[in-house]
Amino acid sequence: MPVAAVSVSLPDSRFEPGRLAESGKLVTDTAAEITARHLH
Repeated sequence: MPVAAVSVSLPDSRFEPGRLAESGKLVTDTAAEITARHLH
């Protein structure tokens, strides 16, 4: 059962395609931390 949602939002003017993978990793790392904290 989901307990949280994580997303990234920013204006188009600040979007840098070269940083997309970095943003994705931050989102997945944050989701994993939320999951770990919820399970303890």
